[in-house]
Amino acid sequence: MKIINCNNKKKKNIMIDFRKSLYKNNPYFKNSEQLTLKDMLFKKTTFSKGAMIEPLLVEEHGEIYSSALLIHEKNFCEYVQIAFFECKEGYEEAGRVLIDYAIEKAREIDVPKVLIGMNGHVNYGLGILSSDFQSSQSFGSSYNPEFYLRIFEGYPHSKVILTSLLKDLSTFSMEKVDKVLERVDRNYSFRIMNISDLKNEIEIYTRLNNEIFKEHKFYYPRESNMDFELFKDLSYLIKGENLIFAYKDKEPIGFLLWYPDFHELVAPYKSFGVSTVLKNKFMSHSIEKVKIVELGVLSKYRNTGVTFGLLKKCYELTKNRYKLCESSWILDYNFPSVNCGLTFDFQEYKKFNVYEIQVDMCKTTLR
Repeated sequence: MKIINCNNKKKKNIMIDFRKSLYKNNPYFKNSEQLTLKDMLFKKTTFSKGAMIEPLLVEEHGEIYSSALLIHEKNFCEYVQIAFFECKEGYEEAGRVLIDYAIEKAREIDVPKVLIGMNGHVNYGLGILSSDFQSSQSFGSSYNPEFYLRIFEGYPHSKVILTSLLKDLSTFSMEKVDKVLERVDRNYSFRIMNISDLKNEIEIYTRLNNEIFKEHKFYYPRESNMDFELFKDLSYLIKGENLIFAYKDKEPIGFLLWYPDFHELVAPYKSFGVSTVLKNKFMSHSIEKVKIVELGVLSKYRNTGVTFGLLKKCYELTKNRYKLCESSWILDYNFPSVNCGLTFDFQEYKKFNVYEIQVDMCKTTLR
């Protein structure tokens, strides 16, 4: 088996087609991540133009058996990332060839770790699915077959576990925190994004992200135009209500980002297209699930109840429109977020893994 560097348009399109072929007729997979993959392959965004991105295929006798992007970003310099990893079942050795290559690449450029499970930045995707393989992939979460776990766990690694939460909204109530909310309403204000001023609104969003999540294990600082490009890609689906800001007087101190589960408008193994836009315009009422994608508050305000205020505003905007609420992934040791979910009787739902491979614990392989 040999490694092929996708250094031209034809080979990059082969990678895209290979990924599609693996999930054809899979009833649980939705291919919305293809938009981000294309942006990175063809260097269409600020992020992809600034990062080292090496698209790879593993081939034997003219057949493709594995693919991934190797990513190294200057603000996340202790890792070489293996992003958008794919492998054909029955040819797991091809996946190992690709991982071995990544380990040697990290060794060559003096990077101590290889990371599996992040697509360049947490805002583009984090986590290898490790449970509930027979349930539909919601928008913003990843999907992969179970055998990928066996490939990754064959290497010396440490594993970070992420958990999403799920709640039946017919039983949702904020009565438990009524007293807290009375105080919050007196001291803080909340507003939705002004989508007609998207660039300035995203500057606030990015600034809050960079400050709130600076201690997060996998988050690293971004430029606001990176997030602007991400939101702009979704501008045909999102509305101002999908991003809520919290304020103390005139200071933005937190935010909540939520979406309807747009994947409910997408056929299995398909990506977003014109039909998605039309369905969202005329059939958005058919979406049954809402997703809380991000929720963050500046550290000095985390014990003030502002988090509950953001959730209340989100609930007011979505009440009676959806049957279920799913959270994005939460690090298992992020106890404040876990406890917030428990307060409202959210149940554990899907599990995801992120793998860190320590390069100096791996044998040197010849390429």
